[in-house]
Amino acid sequence: MNLIELKCKRCGAILKVNPNNPEITCSYCHTKFILNEEVTKMDLNNMEQSGYNFEKGRMRAQQEADRQKREEAEARAREEERKRAEAAALAKEKLHKKVNNSKKNKTQLIIITAVLLVIFVAGIIKIITSFQEPEIPSENPIVTMTIEDYGDIVMELYPQEVYNTVANFVTLVESGFYDNNAITRVQKGFVIQAGGEKELNYTIKGEFESNGIENNIKHERGVISMARGNNKDSASGQFFIMLGTATYLDGNYAAFGKVIEGMDVIEKIEKANLKCMESNYCFLEPDSYFKITKATVDTKGYKYKVDKIRF
Repeated sequence: MNLIELKCKRCGAILKVNPNNPEITCSYCHTKFILNEEVTKMDLNNMEQSGYNFEKGRMRAQQEADRQKREEAEARAREEERKRAEAAALAKEKLHKKVNNSKKNKTQLIIITAVLLVIFVAGIIKIITSFQEPEIPSENPIVTMTIEDYGDIVMELYPQEVYNTVANFVTLVESGFYDNNAITRVQKGFVIQAGGEKELNYTIKGEFESNGIENNIKHERGVISMARGNNKDSASGQFFIMLGTATYLDGNYAAFGKVIEGMDVIEKIEKANLKCMESNYCFLEPDSYFKITKATVDTKGYKYKVDKIRF
């Protein structure tokens, strides 16, 4: 194969190339060019006769190649520096976020701790106060019940004797429990009983001597007491008013007040034409109940709190 020598116009290097290959790449400066357009054909003998310095051309080509390598190395260095700067900025941002999150978590921890402390203290206070006796009001509450077609019955309650029983009765009056309720039992000479038209989901402790609580109120005419079942702590909303004296109830039922006005209304009810379901206790037929249209209470400004037994 006959090779010819060509001079690279960019770096001046002398290249030995195949004249049949139109695309040539300089082995020194890596410049690509087309044979007929970018280079001048030169006869080797003619170049030698003209005194062409081949060594000088190679040196220039080597310098050009070295320059390109330096530029590439500098470009790589700049790119690495840029990446390091980006990595440093990213690390700084992550550290900043971590510090902020740490501060945020610390603040949240302080808030949660404070809330838990408040709840804990409130719980301790509630436990302590639950063992304390309630402050007894200085004035007795007054309850007024209106019996449809008959009139008002006014009752004075005695919280000094049986605080929780009175508190239960007062809160039921305040809640409207006795409104549109009824007197459902009238046993002449003994009791009239009311409050049985509605039900409650709790009871209260029986405050009387046989249940371990002192109660000095006697069951005599006009006295109000809580009705209950066989369980001594089964009283809830039903109560009875004494129509006579029954000493055997003393110490076994929670008397808690007395009628101070309206005994004439009670006497009218006792003398009314009654329709009893049975003669012994005279629980009334539903169509002959005596309706309580409204009940109100004057607590004299005191706020009562009842201790309930849930079931």
